[in-house]
Amino acid sequence: MSIRLKVILPYLLLTVVVAVIGVYVVTRLVANTMRERLTNQLLEAGRVVSDNFVRQEVQHVDTARSVAFTAGLADALLNEDGDTAASLVKPLFSGLGGENLILISPQGNELVHLILNEKGELQRVEQNTGAANSPIVTPFLKNRNVDEPPHRALGVNLVNDETYYYTSIPVSQNGKFAGVAVIGTSIKNILPYLKSTSLADIIFYGNNGQAIGTTLSAVDKDTLQNISISEDEFKKIIVSEDLVTGNNLSVGNRWYSLARGPLQVGNDRIGVYAVVLPLGFVIQSGLDSRTTYVILFTIVFLFVIGIGFLVWRLVINPFSSLEKTSRSLKSTSNREKREW
Repeated sequence: MSIRLKVILPYLLLTVVVAVIGVYVVTRLVANTMRERLTNQLLEAGRVVSDNFVRQEVQHVDTARSVAFTAGLADALLNEDGDTAASLVKPLFSGLGGENLILISPQGNELVHLILNEKGELQRVEQNTGAANSPIVTPFLKNRNVDEPPHRALGVNLVNDETYYYTSIPVSQNGKFAGVAVIGTSIKNILPYLKSTSLADIIFYGNNGQAIGTTLSAVDKDTLQNISISEDEFKKIIVSEDLVTGNNLSVGNRWYSLARGPLQVGNDRIGVYAVVLPLGFVIQSGLDSRTTYVILFTIVFLFVIGIGFLVWRLVINPFSSLEKTSRSLKSTSNREKREW
């Protein structure tokens, strides 16, 4: 084996190793980036969703307290005088821009129900919606504790079949339990803001896994059914401490990638949500990352080639010259022997 081959062979092997490792690393990094992109988006969207619900709850509690402290309201609830209670709170609630208000007496009767209609007008509903039996009201009626913290939940209003985010607080008079005030904001009015702030589409799921609201465009009842999850899956996600990624789904001939997590406000987990990204966006993110990694790999590869070139100049050329000189001397010596 010649000196040149002995020197260049390790360098060639090193180049092959770098190339194989580079292809493997780029492939793994792109795959990991695509997974991490969705996971990070879920984390960010989840933070945005939770933060917005916390802010919404603060607004609910402030509004509910303004209603609860209305002069004469506690007496009206204690006396189960719905007309008086309605006349007292309707002007205030309308001025606060409220959407849904339910007042329940200490006896558990739904005395007042105000709801914002399609015309943007606050109207009183005479129908009993069964709100007194809801999980966010019954603890107050049972414990009659005026210091009990607010309760919150997602629920469908039977008047218009809209899903609302509800917050309930106790009403008191001189430390005496006087009823419950429930404030609600419709999910359809919350969702657009969540989409604009989280930079992703959002899906909300009810307790049975049924999709109850989403920012995905052109969604009808059939589509909501198709993007729903099973009740068992809902129960699994709502108690999960980790993020749960779902499989891809198709909506309106467009493919999406999604991940789901529990919707938590304070210490309460009130539902499950999903953050949804167009599959093309996730893939494009991976392609952009791949381009970056390819550029970095190319730089490293060129660096290795540069090292090889230096090896050639500093090692191989002198050895080549030495080999030529040796051959020349040997040839001269042989010629001199023949002439002698």
